[in-house]
Amino acid sequence: MRITDARLGGLVVGRHGTNDDIPMYVHVGGGVFELSGLMHGGEFIVSHEAATKHQEAIEKINAEKGAAGEMPLRYSSKTSVINTNLMPPGGGLWINHGQFIVNWFATAKHLETLEQLNADGNPDSFLSIGLPL
Repeated sequence: MRITDARLGGLVVGRHGTNDDIPMYVHVGGGVFELSGLMHGGEFIVSHEAATKHQEAIEKINAEKGAAGEMPLRYSSKTSVINTNLMPPGGGLWINHGQFIVNWFATAKHLETLEQLNADGNPDSFLSIGLPL
């Protein structure tokens, strides 16, 4: 099984159909991972630290709903991307407890804000250490 590290958060691209759920796994010790949930491409996963620090703002953003086709997803070369396109069957994302998944519509509408909030919770992020966007 191939697991992609998504603990620092970012925009998940790739599998986005209703039958193409992306499994998320939490490390429970040793070499053991436990299924924690499912998400889709086009959604943004916020790190545990950023979700804790900016919970109210992230929940407000995530409350916005709309049809997927109503808002095109636009991201820059600086966007933290977690690509699941080539993930084999059974593969998934390695996450921590307490991360937050933002719905597709809200992600498309507020991607830049989500990137900034996520970077603010991750001191090692290039957005946090002052590199130009």
